[in-house]
Amino acid sequence: MAVAIRSASVVLKKKFSPLDAHNSSIWRKKKGFICKMSTSESPNLSHSITLPNKKSEPVRILAEPGVSSSDFCSRQLSRGGARAEQARELLGRCSNKRHLCQMQAFMLTTGLVEDDILLSRFIYASASLGFPSYAYSVFSNTHTHCPSIFVYNNIIWALSSSNPALAFSIFNSIRRLSLRPDSYSFPFVLKAVLCLVDSPIALSLASQIHSQAVAAGLNSHHEVAASLVRVYSSCGRLSCVRKLFDEVPLSSRYTSLWNAILAAYAKVGDMTTAHDLFESMPEKDRNVVSWTTLVSGYSQKHNPNEAVALFRRMQIHRVQPDEIAILAVLSACADLGALELGEWIHNFIEKHKMHKIVPLCNALIDMYAKSGNISRALHVFENMKHKTVVTWTTMIAGLAFHGLGKEALHMFSCMENAQVKPNQVTFIAILSACSHVGFLGLSRHYFSSMRSKYGIEPKIEHYGCMIDLLGRAGYLQEAKELVSQMPFEANAAIWGSLLAGATRYGNAGLAAEALHHLIKLEPHNSGNYSLLSNTYASLGRWSEARMVRKAMRDTGVEKIPGVSFIEVNNKVYEFIAGDKSGIYFVDICDVLHSINGQLKMVSIDGNLTCPKACGTGGFLIFFNKALVMWSGIASGFQSSVNAIDSSLFKQWLHNLQSETGILADGTLALRQVLIQGVDMFGKRIGFLKFKADIYDKQTGKKVPGIVFARGPAVTVLILLESDGETYAVLTEQARVPTGRIILELPAGMLDDDKGDFVGTAVREVEEETGIKLKLEDMVDLTAFLDSSTGCRFFPSPGGCDEEISIFLYRGRVDKEIITQLHGKETGLRDHGELIKVRVVPYKKLWRTTADAKALAAVALFEMVTKEGLLPPSPT
Repeated sequence: MAVAIRSASVVLKKKFSPLDAHNSSIWRKKKGFICKMSTSESPNLSHSITLPNKKSEPVRILAEPGVSSSDFCSRQLSRGGARAEQARELLGRCSNKRHLCQMQAFMLTTGLVEDDILLSRFIYASASLGFPSYAYSVFSNTHTHCPSIFVYNNIIWALSSSNPALAFSIFNSIRRLSLRPDSYSFPFVLKAVLCLVDSPIALSLASQIHSQAVAAGLNSHHEVAASLVRVYSSCGRLSCVRKLFDEVPLSSRYTSLWNAILAAYAKVGDMTTAHDLFESMPEKDRNVVSWTTLVSGYSQKHNPNEAVALFRRMQIHRVQPDEIAILAVLSACADLGALELGEWIHNFIEKHKMHKIVPLCNALIDMYAKSGNISRALHVFENMKHKTVVTWTTMIAGLAFHGLGKEALHMFSCMENAQVKPNQVTFIAILSACSHVGFLGLSRHYFSSMRSKYGIEPKIEHYGCMIDLLGRAGYLQEAKELVSQMPFEANAAIWGSLLAGATRYGNAGLAAEALHHLIKLEPHNSGNYSLLSNTYASLGRWSEARMVRKAMRDTGVEKIPGVSFIEVNNKVYEFIAGDKSGIYFVDICDVLHSINGQLKMVSIDGNLTCPKACGTGGFLIFFNKALVMWSGIASGFQSSVNAIDSSLFKQWLHNLQSETGILADGTLALRQVLIQGVDMFGKRIGFLKFKADIYDKQTGKKVPGIVFARGPAVTVLILLESDGETYAVLTEQARVPTGRIILELPAGMLDDDKGDFVGTAVREVEEETGIKLKLEDMVDLTAFLDSSTGCRFFPSPGGCDEEISIFLYRGRVDKEIITQLHGKETGLRDHGELIKVRVVPYKKLWRTTADAKALAAVALFEMVTKEGLLPPSPT
């Protein structure tokens, strides 16, 4: 029947109190009647409209103020009298309470109120518009016959959310009226029971309905079974859920039932059973809800690897994720730091016009912040038009997570200026920000203003932040007093913060007291024992340190191995300290030996002992008294091998050990190298980033050692004489690192490892300006430098190894050539090189450009000219 509601999953967006039946009254006459209506939801019905009755006599119907005689019903019904079909169509057009009142009046005047299909549609329309109590008023007062089961189904559905107790009562009345509940009756009344799940009678009601479903032979119907699964699951009766599911024949297990049981197991965190059920589910029955249930379950269970893996399978099966799936996988990306996948999801959100959904933007901010890209998090935040308290709090927490305490506090001020009221979580983020930067005074201010200014009672998490901050600052006595003053029992996080502070400042007594409480709360946490043992050891109290270790062994506490994640080629890998069972272990060892061989080739005594996991997500190679680390695993190993075998790395090592190298006199030593990034230009390395730990042997202090390796490069100062004026040729390029358009000399990196500097210079000039130069006309200005410099200059020796050779070209041209060159577009534009040629008078060059190469070239040219070292200019 058209009247029956086909989905048990319909949820009303608003809830309304039930209508008092005594507030409704109706008078009806057999001929030419007057109808009076009065309800608690529409008490003021003041004037009338005229509709024809069967004898064409005027019928007076009291209606709401503002309703004219040409209003809703009188405008839309035919002059010859409304038929039931027209009335049904008209019900679909109702959009407010006034329309519903007029429809009820018309149904009364025409007798259509006894049409079950029309009455059902009226109930459905009323509830859908947010007036379930009005629907019940009509149902309970206007019929003169026993309505069919279809009408009862609709009124049960209408009241299931707003008045579940009344809905259950109406369901029970069905049996007294000798009506037979059908496959819609049970899901609708079970929806009402679901709304009562916090009540102690919920399970009892569910059992009663289950028994009636069995008696009616409908307990195996997929919608009835799915509804029972949801209710039993919400009541915590997983055994009943599984028993009910197993009783349903395989042929009757439709998608709704599968999804219900998946959700039941995911809700209690039993993802193993949920996953097994998902795999046994027919593929044709899986929909986006099925996939989303598992992705969300894994994410909430703090198993982000599985969540991401399942999301990837979801993409392979071409299932488009919904908002809930995206929220879940973004949370998993945040836990893993899977930035590449997070960026892909961001693009998906933009592509599908979902960027206005505030929870998704909040999740993006959280993902970017936790994945290390705080600038992208700020970009998402700043582009949001509507920011909720969650948005502000997430951004503040992200800034605090990155140690940007001042910026986080500034963001909080902006939040207050935007008149967004902070919540409890906001203050956890604020106190955390204060802790990161050591703002003890401000933290006390915010902690007290929670209650005084915002009326927010501090929770144990807020006390935990304060105790952590006091412990970090060394105020151990104040921290201990705050623990005793708390209106809560201190948890493990509180005592852990106190233990950490006591350990940091060598207060063994307080550390022992904190550990005593921690052992009671977390008897198997090895970290607590280690902290106290280290505290005793640092104080030279070795016997106490050994006692702690012995207590650890006696109680069977084992140290939990460290775990780290890295993302390579958009895939997340997990490393566990000391784990040799990984599928990449053999490959890793092979590559380690390969790299060790490369190290021997570059004059480093590579005595490889064994690979060990390091905290950066890479591995260590021990050689002599130094080691090399690189971030990556099997799929990214080739880049690491390329890095070690590259001329960039070899040249850097050679420079270290050369006569002018920093290791030459033996006062400094290389301890380790961490290769952090490798950029490939085709098959050769373009850039290499690594960190070198070089320390003073006497003091043990480190020498700053972040290296951005680019290797040799060339640049050319082109001077063209025309009509008595000398011009310099520059290129105009967008330089992303500076964020500016830069005027600079034509330049480029060395093409190969053969050392063809002058050839590279000629090729770069032609590529960037279109000017073809002859090799024999080039003058190497850096060749005039002292030999101790290596005849190169270093533009940024504090962070980059780039060494540049500066060449000079001088020529004479017509003025027309100068005009043609200026503004010419050149470069490899297909590869993003958007270059324009600029020609400026040489005498203005030194103040025209901020390019260090140009300024160095001017200085060299002037000094070489002054000392008369330049060869004659070609004619």
